[in-house]
Amino acid sequence: MKHYFKVKGMDEDKKLEAMLRVVERKALSWLQWWESYIENLTWGELKYLGGIFFSVLRVEIMGRREGL
Repeated sequence: MKHYFKVKGMDEDKKLEAMLRVVERKALSWLQWWESYIENLTWGELKYLGGIFFSVLRVEIMGRREGL
């Protein structure tokens, strides 16, 4: 990801916008996958699953920072 931003010469605001789009797409795909297994998610289930999603995303980001 760093290489992309360096090559494109993106400023910090544009980098943030790009990352938000990536997270948004991942979250939507993940939610659609869950909805294929659990019909009519309740708000409580959605909050719980959102917590899992962001925990996994955080681990993924930290792993990339550490070169894993």
